[in-house]
Amino acid sequence: MRLRATFSCAWLLAAVVVAPAESSPQFVSFDRLCGELSFVTPIPGGGMDSKELKNVKLELYPWEEGIACCRNSHPFFKAVTDKEGAFEFKNVDTGRYWLVLHYQRKLFRLAIALDPDGPANAACGYQLFEIDAKGHLTTALRSEM
Repeated sequence: MRLRATFSCAWLLAAVVVAPAESSPQFVSFDRLCGELSFVTPIPGGGMDSKELKNVKLELYPWEEGIACCRNSHPFFKAVTDKEGAFEFKNVDTGRYWLVLHYQRKLFRLAIALDPDGPANAACGYQLFEIDAKGHLTTALRSEM
């Protein structure tokens, strides 16, 4: 386990998953889809404890207006986190996708807008994807102290 601090940038991150199927989701924009996946829990007195999630299956599904995530659809791309929770999807076309994670027999979804030619985000090691004890999937940037 490791301790670290994160901060959310309004222009980049802070999206919580699972919007109702009928509404249009809030997309999180990336110039490349990579990062580290972890499970976070609050520490009494402040801060967060983070545990890397290894061997977690991630999939990218096409996003379509008015259609619920992943029904009658096959993933376009797949990845698995390594021993440090790191993952990367390569050669993904510009577009909107559902990022789906399979963790502890649950599905976590995040609406992704990918534009490799868009403004650069952080390096892969600084892009965090976090699942908390309440079952939320969020994104954040790593801040070294």
